[in-house]
Amino acid sequence: MNKKNTFIILLFAVITFAFAPSDYKLVSNPDMVLKKLKTVADKTYSISSDYKEEKYLAAFNKPQVSTGKFYYEKENKMRWEQVSPFEYIILLNGQRLRIRDNGKEVKIPASNKVALKVNEFMMRLIEGDYQSNKDLKTQCFESSTKYLIELVPLTKPLSKTYTKLELYFSKKDSRLEKITFYEKGGDKKIVTFSNQIYNPKVMDSKLFLSF
Repeated sequence: MNKKNTFIILLFAVITFAFAPSDYKLVSNPDMVLKKLKTVADKTYSISSDYKEEKYLAAFNKPQVSTGKFYYEKENKMRWEQVSPFEYIILLNGQRLRIRDNGKEVKIPASNKVALKVNEFMMRLIEGDYQSNKDLKTQCFESSTKYLIELVPLTKPLSKTYTKLELYFSKKDSRLEKITFYEKGGDKKIVTFSNQIYNPKVMDSKLFLSF
């Protein structure tokens, strides 16, 4: 093997692994892993969970931390209810998006489809529909305890906002535990889920209709 070919192989290896945490490696059979994750997602009809969001901004030395509750129900229903450090609620019910900031509802122009697209994308992440999406480049990694699905947006509007996303799943139950968003400007956001309840027997339908 000549020096040129050796350099190309080494360069490919660096590019492939530079974007994944050091304790993760490429999965040998990604289709099998993705199928397992999708099977669990398809059997999930509703979710109630706590969450913590950490924002790492270039202008600050320490992350900005917020906490709240997350609710999900199939057929495009989702609620992010931030309770600390201030109230901020996002409701998605079908094609209707509503936002409440510190007790006041924020008017969203009908022409502003970016916010709706981003939240619809979040819905697809929860439901596992990213796997067959041609607008995303997907790679699958694993550690001893977790799967890491790396998603790179290829089309607008997501490609204008995010360079990539990382989804972390527990190998034990194939449940989503954490999402890391890498933004265009170099900022990063980490959302970690805890105290998850899947398919709770009672889910208040008003969660997705009113603040």
